[in-house]
Amino acid sequence: VAVMFLVVSFSVSLWRVYEVQQVEQADDVATIRVVHWQLEAGFREAFDVIAHHFEKAYFVETGERVRIVQNAISERVYKQYVQTQGIGKTLPDLVQLGRDELGSVPRFFISNTEDVQKPNPYNKGTDLEDVPWMDTYLDGMLGSVDQTDLEYYGASSSTYSIRMFYNADLMREAFDVDEPPSGYRDFLALCAGFAEWAASEHRDDLTPVAASKYQADVFRSMRAATLFELMLENDRDFDGHFGANDEVLLAYAGGD
Repeated sequence: VAVMFLVVSFSVSLWRVYEVQQVEQADDVATIRVVHWQLEAGFREAFDVIAHHFEKAYFVETGERVRIVQNAISERVYKQYVQTQGIGKTLPDLVQLGRDELGSVPRFFISNTEDVQKPNPYNKGTDLEDVPWMDTYLDGMLGSVDQTDLEYYGASSSTYSIRMFYNADLMREAFDVDEPPSGYRDFLALCAGFAEWAASEHRDDLTPVAASKYQADVFRSMRAATLFELMLENDRDFDGHFGANDEVLLAYAGGD
């Protein structure tokens, strides 16, 4: 049984490789390969929609056909994948950054500093037609600057924030108020008070803040970076976060 399973798995893998090669080697069609680690539901489907729009727009503009093929890699092995592919000079055309070794971006990728200082041609006919590409981002595309050589690499495809929703019924039941606190210290006091209220009511099913592990880590690192001087000092890449990359090891090596 084990041997049969291995043979079937190997055969399926070979067929998948063959299919990918057939797509990428299609006649008269240039293929742009994109790799990322976004495995959450909906992202790959949305990416395909955007890719198809670009393929059509590019054909109308140039008369040439192009095909965009995405490859989603698990976040657990993404860093190793980029490193090994970079060393072997077999990286895809476009690579999502953010899971890379310090100093590896200038080593493996081409800077687009000159490009981001020019208007984005796809903004033609809009209010941003004559605006430098970097200035169309809220942060001036600061997140695309590599701290080792201060050059621009890539361009962010999304902007996000953290929103917290409160249970109005529980707020009213616990504190007889309708509005949430507006300050961070008041928020902490509210959480402490809610925990005490839940304990007094024997409500073991309640907690002040509920979130996924990922969102909890993002929220904690953002708040910590603004509250603690030590963490700010060790925010080596100046992104407002601490502990999500090699900064912990650098801080440890520096005796911090």
